[in-house]
Amino acid sequence: MISFSEIETTTKRASKAAGFSWGVAEEIGKSIRSLELFGLPGIINLNQYLKKIKKKHPKKITKIEKENKTDDKELCPIYSGVAFLDRCLELEKLKSLKFYNVSYPLLMLPFISRASEIMSKKILVQFTLTKSVKLRGYLYIPNQWDKFLEGSYYHQKSKNEVRVANAIWDLKDILQEFDVGSKMNFEFSFNPNTVNIF
Repeated sequence: MISFSEIETTTKRASKAAGFSWGVAEEIGKSIRSLELFGLPGIINLNQYLKKIKKKHPKKITKIEKENKTDDKELCPIYSGVAFLDRCLELEKLKSLKFYNVSYPLLMLPFISRASEIMSKKILVQFTLTKSVKLRGYLYIPNQWDKFLEGSYYHQKSKNEVRVANAIWDLKDILQEFDVGSKMNFEFSFNPNTVNIF
């Protein structure tokens, strides 16, 4: 069985061989280690992405805008993630950021996670409330987000705990005040773990 240290070292070397600088390769190594630690397929995604860019190395992103697009077909998840992480404190004034057509977006998740820790920021989950979600009282979320959000969160208004583990649970009473078709916002904060629902 390969250790997490070996994963970091191997992915760092592979990224350097694929044309990334040593500094960026080190960030990639840390990110893939983080994904694998959470049980997410970081190695597989990186391997497929490095094969994809073998003949044409992606454009480096130097600036993060409110809306991020590229003249190329797709944004590089690594350069996008590194730029986002490097400038995360400057980006605090922006209420939202959009990245269009990111190739292998899972590779960008660890950079976003680390930036949220640096800024002590919140993670916002948005969805439209359906009849079935309101009746059953829980909401399935994508696996990659579940791994980062897993835990218990205190909901001040209802004085209830909301659990995240493969889904967002314990919502039945909370959702009664909202109409089917409403745009729902779940704002998760950390240290302490709280959730604001509006």
